[in-house]
Amino acid sequence: MTDPTGPGIDVKHLRVRPLSLPRLGAGERCPVTTTVTSPSTDLGQMLGSGPARPVGLGEDAQLGIAPPANFGSATWGGNKVLWALYADVGPALVRGQQLDGNGEVRFDEGSTPSIEKVLDPTGRAPLAGGWFDFPGYTRVERPGCYGYQIDTGAGSSTVIFQAV
Repeated sequence: MTDPTGPGIDVKHLRVRPLSLPRLGAGERCPVTTTVTSPSTDLGQMLGSGPARPVGLGEDAQLGIAPPANFGSATWGGNKVLWALYADVGPALVRGQQLDGNGEVRFDEGSTPSIEKVLDPTGRAPLAGGWFDFPGYTRVERPGCYGYQIDTGAGSSTVIFQAV
């Protein structure tokens, strides 16, 4: 299947891209993303440099894990993560995995959270500075080093964070 690029791409084409995040060997240090930007006064500090970025993980790229019971789940803890998407890129697809183990990254609420987060600006007005905001949750089962892969029509980017 072909993988078209550009702002007119839809989410189904983004889903065909393979998840290609690095894997860490035993004892390797988590290579957290250190690029922190604040291109929008409405959103605060964003982690990474791609057209879609998480907000609120801070300069230390840490996600504090709230207990699974807070989400009505037996296994999936997590915390709030706001996503920012630049207006000119069309939709984005966010997926992830644990880099130092076999854990997954899941999204939003519920006892069985979603394996992906879709950021679709269709029909919405951007904030000042041309960014859209998408509130949600990042969910993990255990502490460790994790990565997001963020796919847009312009390509893919990654953000590495530590769940603690």
